[in-house]
Amino acid sequence: MVTAMTSAVLAYPYQPSERKGVPDAIQIAGQWLQEIFKEPWWPSDSVHHLVHHSNDGTCDAVKITYRARDAAGPLTITVFQTLFLIVVTIGREPGAKLEVLNLGRRLFRHSERLRFTLLTQAGAEATGCQESSGVPYRNYDWLDTIQWWSDEKLVGFEMLKRTGPWQGTIVRPELEGNRTWFAKFE
Repeated sequence: MVTAMTSAVLAYPYQPSERKGVPDAIQIAGQWLQEIFKEPWWPSDSVHHLVHHSNDGTCDAVKITYRARDAAGPLTITVFQTLFLIVVTIGREPGAKLEVLNLGRRLFRHSERLRFTLLTQAGAEATGCQESSGVPYRNYDWLDTIQWWSDEKLVGFEMLKRTGPWQGTIVRPELEGNRTWFAKFE
C-alpha cells in the first residue's frame, strides 16, 4: 500500500547537505525516531543523513540507512522523513522472511497497541494498516496512522507525525503540506 507520496519520497535523489535549516530538520527527525522506535532500534549518533531539497513536484526530505541485528540476523533499516511523514523500510538478507506484525512489535514503542489488519495479498506481496476503529481521528497518534506493505525483499511502514489529541498542527501526507520543511528553520 505504497501511496503516491511515499513512492515519490522513496525515489528522491538524496545527497549530503549542510544548508541552512537542514541540521534542525535532522535533529527533529532523530527525535521522531526515538519517539516511535524502541531504544535497541535507534540509529547510532554517527549515522549519516542524506537530504533532498524540494523543487517542483517534490518536498524536503531526510533519509538515513543503518544496519541493525535481531535474533534472526542482520537487518537494513532505512528511514525517510518529511515534515509530516515517516516511512520506514526494513530489509533482510535474501531468502530470509520478515513477518510484519512480529517485526512491528519488536521495532515500535507502544507495541501492545499494534493490531495490524491485512488489506490485500497477492503471492508474497501484502498490504495492510493499523486497526484503530473506535478511536476518533482527532485522538490519533502516529501509531494509529500506520500503513504497511511487504514483499519478498522489504517490509515497509508509513505513518504520519501525529502526537495525539492535543496536536494543534494539521498533519497531512500530501505533497503540498510537506513541500518546505528545511525553510521553517532558516
